[in-house]
Amino acid sequence: MQLLINKKQADADAKQRIVAEARKTNEFESEKNKKFMKANAALKAKLNFIEEKYDYSSSAKQMSIEDFRQIIESNLSVNKTIGGFTGKLDQIQKELQQLDAMRQF
Repeated sequence: MQLLINKKQADADAKQRIVAEARKTNEFESEKNKKFMKANAALKAKLNFIEEKYDYSSSAKQMSIEDFRQIIESNLSVNKTIGGFTGKLDQIQKELQQLDAMRQF
């Protein structure tokens, strides 16, 4: 009887580890998706700004210096958003590599 209980407990523990790992993966993918959505929104805003301000039939001479400052600020904002994302991604990749290394033992 004890052997059966131990076997069922081992099965439950194994399934619990699988679920925990799946949750971690899901959390990672959700976070990655949120970061991509933020970056995409920033890039779309940048594109809309450029398309509204820039007249493709004219030259850039007609744009004011303030237009270029806004473009630079938009670029900095996008770079900051992506920088945070890549930093977090590097950290998560290292954690995943550690988990994989621990799993192999």
